[in-house]
Amino acid sequence: MPPTPFSILPLGKTFQLTTALSNTIQTYDVRRLNLVFASSPPTPGTICQIAAHRDVVYVAFEDPLVKVWVFKRGKRIAELAAAGEGRKKATEWRDLVIFGDWVVGVLDWGMVVWKRETREVYTEIEMDGRGEVTAAVHPSTYLNKIVIARMGGMLEIWNVKTGCGLVHMLRLELLFANICDLQQESLYHPVAGCFHGRGAIRNYNLGAIPGYLCAWYWIFDG
Repeated sequence: MPPTPFSILPLGKTFQLTTALSNTIQTYDVRRLNLVFASSPPTPGTICQIAAHRDVVYVAFEDPLVKVWVFKRGKRIAELAAAGEGRKKATEWRDLVIFGDWVVGVLDWGMVVWKRETREVYTEIEMDGRGEVTAAVHPSTYLNKIVIARMGGMLEIWNVKTGCGLVHMLRLELLFANICDLQQESLYHPVAGCFHGRGAIRNYNLGAIPGYLCAWYWIFDG
C-alpha cells in the first residue's frame, strides 16, 4: 500500500497539515489538533500527491491523464491543464513540487511542468530508460531546477524552464540502491536521501560532490 500523502504549511504560530482520505483532503490545525477544512467535491480517482502552497492546495489523483486540482479552504477553485495524452500505460505519481513560477508533476516516466499563474502546460519532459524516477526535491537556492532520484541510486539535476538535464550523478556505494525520498536539509547540504530497504538517511552537498561519478553536463543553462 502506498504511503498516505500529506503536506505541512507554516501558518503564523502554528502549522496546517493537509492529508488525504481516499478521494478527499482534510486540513488540520497542528497546534489545536482540530479539523479546519474538508474538501468538496471528491476527486474522480484516489489522491496520490498533495502540495500546499500559500493559501491553496494542489491535489494530484489517479487518472488515465495527468491531472491536478486546486483547492482553497476546502473548495475546488481550479484545475491544471491535463497532460500525458497518448501514453500506453497509466501514470504513477512520484511527487508534486511547487517553486517559483512552476508546478512540477514528478512521474514514473518523467515530469510535467505547468505555469503556476496560468495553469497551462509548459512542457512535458520524458526521461530515458535508465530507470524509473523515485523521488524529487527543489533546493531553494537552485533557480528553476529540480533534483530527481532514479532506481539504482542515480541523482540528476534538471532545469524545468529549459527542459535540460544538467548533471547526472552516480555514487558507487549507492549502485543498485533505491532512493525513496529526497529533502532539503540546509543551504549548505541541500539534499538528504532516504534509501529504501537499508534504513539509511544520508546528506549530500550538491555544490561539492566528492565521490560521485558525473556522467555528463550540459553547459548551456537558462
